[in-house]
Amino acid sequence: MATGALLLGNLALAQSATTSILSSTLTSEAICALDDQLLSISVGGQSRGDAVVKVKMSGERFFIESRIIQPSEAKYVLSRTECEEGVFLELDPRLNPKFDPLKQALQLQPVLELLANNTVDFRRDQQIVPTVTQPSIGLDFGIQASEGFSKTFSTTAQGYVGAGYASGALATYVGGFASFSSDDTSVSQFSAAPRATLRYSVNSRLELTAAYNAPPDQLRFRNGLQHFQGVRIDARSDAQLFFPEIDLQLPLDADIQVNVNGRELRAFRASAGTLKLINIPFQGFGASVDVIINDGTDARVNNYTYFADARTLRPGAYVVGVQAGLLNGQRSLNAQGIVGLGHSVTMSSSANLLDNNYDAAAALDYIDDFNTANARVNIRGSSQKPLDASLNLRYGRVVNEHFNVSVAATIPVAQPENLNLQANASYQLNRWSYTSGGRYEFGQQTLSLNGTAKYTFVSGQTIDYGASGSYDFRNKALNLNANANYTFVSGQTISFGVGKSPQGWQTSLSTNLTPLPKLKVGAYVAATSLPTLQVIPALNLSYQPNSQNTLSARVNTNAASASYVYDGRVRASLSASSSLTNLSSASVSGSLAGALSLNNEHLTLSQELGSRSILVKTGVAGIPLQINGVQAGVTDSQGNVLLSRLPSDEYVTVRVDVDTLPFNINVQNDRATLRIPSNGTAVLDWRGNITVSRYIQFFWKPGEPATYGTLRVGDLAYPLDDEGNGLIGSVPDGTPATLKSDDGNRSCPVILRNAQDKITCQP
Repeated sequence: MATGALLLGNLALAQSATTSILSSTLTSEAICALDDQLLSISVGGQSRGDAVVKVKMSGERFFIESRIIQPSEAKYVLSRTECEEGVFLELDPRLNPKFDPLKQALQLQPVLELLANNTVDFRRDQQIVPTVTQPSIGLDFGIQASEGFSKTFSTTAQGYVGAGYASGALATYVGGFASFSSDDTSVSQFSAAPRATLRYSVNSRLELTAAYNAPPDQLRFRNGLQHFQGVRIDARSDAQLFFPEIDLQLPLDADIQVNVNGRELRAFRASAGTLKLINIPFQGFGASVDVIINDGTDARVNNYTYFADARTLRPGAYVVGVQAGLLNGQRSLNAQGIVGLGHSVTMSSSANLLDNNYDAAAALDYIDDFNTANARVNIRGSSQKPLDASLNLRYGRVVNEHFNVSVAATIPVAQPENLNLQANASYQLNRWSYTSGGRYEFGQQTLSLNGTAKYTFVSGQTIDYGASGSYDFRNKALNLNANANYTFVSGQTISFGVGKSPQGWQTSLSTNLTPLPKLKVGAYVAATSLPTLQVIPALNLSYQPNSQNTLSARVNTNAASASYVYDGRVRASLSASSSLTNLSSASVSGSLAGALSLNNEHLTLSQELGSRSILVKTGVAGIPLQINGVQAGVTDSQGNVLLSRLPSDEYVTVRVDVDTLPFNINVQNDRATLRIPSNGTAVLDWRGNITVSRYIQFFWKPGEPATYGTLRVGDLAYPLDDEGNGLIGSVPDGTPATLKSDDGNRSCPVILRNAQDKITCQP
């Protein structure tokens, strides 16, 4: 009853305020005759610029230029008046206008209840770009070698080669792996073995895989042989899982970017009001969603972490994987799965068998907006060892928006008196955040405590302190540690730590700085009394001139090393290291890995083969592309690139990294969302979407530049500078155009040639 009375009272007050203002009705002529003031207007802290406002001081009434109000704020408007100067609006008094005559400013506060509710459905609203799917055919290769120099020389090398084919429901890979090693004291050793996989996609919910000397859960592999021979079955009730609904309160129009596991899923402009995000897709057993909101006042990040709980797995939904075979000659069985039981409960389990050793786990999870509860049973044993079982219990509670607590217990079934108890709490208030925790192990008679405090400055810099300690009652041993970290807005850090144990003490100071945009410097120095007093300095340098090349070096009192990594169309690395205490001990190593894929009778070089890939055709060389916000490749000299390092998502977004493009490259659509085929290559034809402009100098006649003229190509007009130069868009060779003077009294026809950077009027 009290709540209902309060709501009715608030409604009555709002209606009374509106009625009192409207009761003193002004005619249109009276409103237009009010004094004009040029005021700086802001809504919710967002500047709307300077605007003319008609002010009636006696009633504190304001009539604002209509351009100040966004379309999403239409319900803010009480009345509309047309004057000679334009249209003026009177706004709802619930916007609580605050007029500052000294600063000549008018501040308005958003009212969410007057704004619309909007929904973005990531499943329904996806604008999928149609693509052509081709078979994926290719050859991958790689080699890695190292040479060691000490009292004896040693050489090791390993390499692989293989061919892959993927189309429709079938994907297969056949290849071989070889290794070689030799040194001065032993006989050279050489080994080689074949490896292969075959995967058949029955449908989007069921996949069957057979593997020989290869991991059964992937079709690409490099580092050595995995001696597994067997089969695997993957099944799920739905090919796509979705996060629960996310509600956002947007007082202002804002740019929204949604990232899943750190990768951009979608970016869009949202109107002010309540925004619901539904059907955000993810793969596997859980992930993290970041929603970045930028409304012009600041950029904030809302993070949502979900496991595949009952809110993402509907009742009866499941994900299951089972594999069986021989691993290193021993029987191997592995299974894991999760199923939604409904009522906010899920059940998950896993089991592993390797020869005579086994382990298994089963868990029940409950989760809602304020509570989480988990019960898990683990067992482990073998034919030679007795069964070892434990019960894990955990409960967490969101007390309010500032305070969280959790408690947990681990109970050995055979010796319940040796249980472990743990408790944690976190508290956040304004710019301070605190965490604390404790653990007591009854079997070891050890008590551990820890705590942290973090302060975030207005500028975004942070400073945090931490301390931890443990006491072993049985051995009367005390361990203490403390640290402090300062993080700049740019991500650069300075850290200090100190520790004390029964064996001695140690302290450290480190920093991670970026003195130049492409240079990172890390410095570290530690002093310790273990076992004797010594000081250990270290220096790390990393220089990355672009996204494909990285040079790094590291040196400390014991050793020095340097390396170069190329992460472009292929992946290559070269490194060298040497001991500073024994200069005769050194090593050099290098590696190269890549793949050749056949598409449309053209070979494309890439880092690796994949049963699923995207061939992007732009017609322009050197275009950097991203997959879900992660750098994925750069187009070759023909303007093509094969993107094979794809996430497991059903849909991906291919995006041009426009921030790194030269100024003369124009992009019409910088992104496209595609549905990746189960097997094969999706072809995205972006030819014509990306164009290159170039400078051309125009002359009326030899030696007379067309100063400040204009070049007209169809409906397009390109201005020229004081020397007749103009940045001209990409056009077909031989395109006719017209050159005109700035006063319009002179013109002539010209023909644009791709091979010419100087063009003169035709006679």
